[in-house]
Amino acid sequence: MSATPANLPREHALEIIEDVYRCKIPIPNNPLRFVMSYLIKSSNGCTIIDAGWDTPESMAAWEGQLAQLGLGFEDIEQVIITHLHPDHYGLAGKLREIGRARIVMSDLEAEQLNARYENYQQLLQEVASFLRLHGVPEEELPGLQGASLPALEWVVKARPDRVVKDGEIIEAGPLTLRVLSTPGHTRGHICLYAEKQRLLFSGDHVLPTITPNVSLNPQSSANPLGDYLDALEKIRELEVNLVLPAHEFAFSNLAERIREIEAHHQRRLAEVYGLLENGPKTAYAIAPFVHWDTGPWETLGNWDRRAALMETLAHLELLQRQGKVTSVNSAQQVTFRRL
Repeated sequence: MSATPANLPREHALEIIEDVYRCKIPIPNNPLRFVMSYLIKSSNGCTIIDAGWDTPESMAAWEGQLAQLGLGFEDIEQVIITHLHPDHYGLAGKLREIGRARIVMSDLEAEQLNARYENYQQLLQEVASFLRLHGVPEEELPGLQGASLPALEWVVKARPDRVVKDGEIIEAGPLTLRVLSTPGHTRGHICLYAEKQRLLFSGDHVLPTITPNVSLNPQSSANPLGDYLDALEKIRELEVNLVLPAHEFAFSNLAERIREIEAHHQRRLAEVYGLLENGPKTAYAIAPFVHWDTGPWETLGNWDRRAALMETLAHLELLQRQGKVTSVNSAQQVTFRRL
């Protein structure tokens, strides 16, 4: 196994509580920089929550941090995936190939594996039709349609050994983890709650300073933002001393952070509604004028533009369900207007 590349810092596993560690797995050339994976030691090996994606840097980081804890790849008993995005799922298949790890994910994420990573040509066509329907010009369509294709290089495709649903229990060494279905960022996203230790492994559902992308897209539910806000409500009253997210850093103020995220989306709903002041528009005509935290529209690449467009659509859909806007499908294009 290769050593840590010289241009990356050597990361060290950080003990959260006894037998529970945070492992920083690099995401090269990405502003998030790391996935915060979590390792739970047991008498027979360990459990990992989220794996990172398949790059030499990720493998080297795992090798070094496992060794620090007196472990090797063969000691990984199970890899629990919070959701199917490459920075969480991509390396799971390789960890199973080189050791004895069992892969665990939600039933809803498992259902999307084939369309997302195996026979994805049909999904590509669905994405193109969806983007065209919502106003993307033909000259921009190929770039936005194929924005996710590079991620295929970072994924070792693997079917789960176990699928779980809301409320099921996963035993992980000293932790008994309750599966919490928390859709929004993806349709089958899960959090994991260790009630006795008052720990919440939140994946991308709740992050300390940034908000996850919540998109209306061909693989999402019909109302992803509504689902996401409902899922925030679901975890609001959990007794949690420490939230362990997949990006940034651990934090303790879960209820306060949920209020901040809710306020963010209320502001975004108001902003999107305000952009319909001068008459009907497609989602693509609205998205460039939303104030995105990632920067102004003209500076965004294809992936970020597509994410912004689909997040705009998620807000428009919720506004429609609230009775504030309506959509009209004419000339094979959807426009939105105020009611």
